[in-house]
Amino acid sequence: MKLLFFIVALGLVMLAGYYSITGRGRNDNNNGTVTVTNGDYYEQVKWSGKIELSEDENSIDKLAPGGYLKFRENDAKMIAESNLQGEISYTLYDGNSKLALDDSGRHFIRASLKKMIARGFYSGGRAERINSKGGYQALIAELPNLKMDNIKGPYLDLLFRNDSLSSEELAVVIRQAGSSVSDNDKENFLKRISSTLRKDSSVSAAWLDLVAGFNADMQKVNLLSYLIDKDSLTDASFIRIMDISIHLNADIDKQRIYGSIADKGNITENQWMLIIDAAGHQNADMDKSNLLLRFAQKMPHTEKIKAAYLEAAKKINNDADYGRAVKIIE
Repeated sequence: MKLLFFIVALGLVMLAGYYSITGRGRNDNNNGTVTVTNGDYYEQVKWSGKIELSEDENSIDKLAPGGYLKFRENDAKMIAESNLQGEISYTLYDGNSKLALDDSGRHFIRASLKKMIARGFYSGGRAERINSKGGYQALIAELPNLKMDNIKGPYLDLLFRNDSLSSEELAVVIRQAGSSVSDNDKENFLKRISSTLRKDSSVSAAWLDLVAGFNADMQKVNLLSYLIDKDSLTDASFIRIMDISIHLNADIDKQRIYGSIADKGNITENQWMLIIDAAGHQNADMDKSNLLLRFAQKMPHTEKIKAAYLEAAKKINNDADYGRAVKIIE
């Protein structure tokens, strides 16, 4: 059941990525506007004045005198306004008719508040309140409900601070970060995960999947180099590193990764053969030769590795560079 919950939560986050929604807004605890549009869809939240919701966030407890909270979703509207005595009045319209403040109206307010919170209303200190009340599992459960990526940072920050998460839960949180925060924040979050935690295959896989999704190759290279330096590489993580490296745009970045792996030294025979083969696919003959020379000084000279080395060297077209590469292992 626990595993199913986290798979469903992850699926909801992935599903949200299919919707093309743009948002613009400004907000703090007392004033804010968030507007979201997508084709024929329109949603807006506006608030002014200090607002306090009930503990379950289903109703408005207090609204500062003269303040207001307005929500519109296409034709549906919820407006809460406070007079100078702090008394709250409501205008409710479900898109077809006005609603009274009865059970139906209160249900409409509750549903509207949940949508507003998902867009960033009432976000100040909310992650801490949820953590205090329900712990890290409540934070994980809430993340898929948040529709604006820029409000997820405090939730993720609390989760990455928590040392009680299981490996399965941590892997879910890492993947949540992939669609939630800036690349710089992602990089900082990833570096907070210890080498001990990365030994778990699900955590390691999520960690590397997040790296693969970075926009800038430089951040990918920095994080892969960090991982290579800190961890012993399993076959699965090694193959994922190679896959990410192959898709880097610049050969010099690939060379940095392959060189870092070779310098680390404690890799298997098959892993040596893979980076040797990768050296033979560099564009420039000099780069192929220089990488192979670097490998030759570090690699075990088994028959299989030497055969892979000579096969990679055959891809060097320049005779001088080829001669340099081959001579060192003769």
